[in-house]
Parts: sequence; structure tokens; C-alpha cells
Amino acid sequence: MWGVTPPTDSCWQQDSNLGNNQVQQLSLHYPNVVVIDPSEAIDHLHNCVSMLDVVTSMKIPQGNQTFKVPNQRVLEESENLLDLIEEIGFKFLFLAKPVLVDGGVDRRQY
Repeated sequence: MWGVTPPTDSCWQQDSNLGNNQVQQLSLHYPNVVVIDPSEAIDHLHNCVSMLDVVTSMKIPQGNQTFKVPNQRVLEESENLLDLIEEIGFKFLFLAKPVLVDGGVDRRQY
């Protein structure tokens, strides 16, 4: 598939659906080639819950600044939304949105 010399020093994987197997093979064959934005990292960001995991591990160097993950709940059925708002005590402003997001170009066209 590839020669002895790596075809590149780095590889930028923009679309997790295209060429994932090729990128994995390149990584195995040439472990020193850096894969920028591997599909696992992108998939992690498409989940509205897991994308905020990094916030809890942030170290604040100084001052009284704080970072917190917003209060979140995952609902399997939209009928439960009003009950949950009352139970948890959510106050306006709150957002209801899908857990999985698609940040593709077509999502930003108006």
C-alpha cells in the first residue's frame, strides 16, 4: 500500500465517514505520522454530553474564575420534558436539543 518512507508527516482527517480504515492503516504502518483530528475525537465532539467532559478536567491557573458543566439531562421521550422541568426545578432559560449533533457544512446553510 505505501512504501518504506511515509507519504507525509501528518494527516488531517476531516470527515470521519471517509477513509477511516485508510487512516488507521497509515497510523499502524507509520506510527510517527501524526493524525490530526482523528475520527474518535470528532465523534466525541458530536455528542452534546461528552463534548463537555473536558471542562471538568480544566485547571484554572489563577484568580477566582470557574468553569462548570451546565446542568444537563438526557430524555428518551419528549413527553417527559415538562415533568422533568418541574422535578429538577429548571428555570428559564433552558435549551432542549438533540444529544447527537451534526456539525456538517449543510447544517449551517440558511
